[in-house]
Amino acid sequence: MAYASHLDIARYDDDQGLFGRVLDAIAGYRKYVETLNELNQLTDRELLDLNLSRHAIRDVAREAVFGR
Repeated sequence: MAYASHLDIARYDDDQGLFGRVLDAIAGYRKYVETLNELNQLTDRELLDLNLSRHAIRDVAREAVFGR
């Protein structure tokens, strides 16, 4: 069983509310999936030109969308 060892909790304005936070989370996830799909479509040669490996695609997509 996996346990979360570190959780980043974003601070939100009170006026945004739960619904706004849920919409933000959905938009972020969609952007992550879109970025992941675009990187997966690249050839190994194109990834090498970007100094990336197939193993790093998930991490790169997550960092590009959500930051570190």
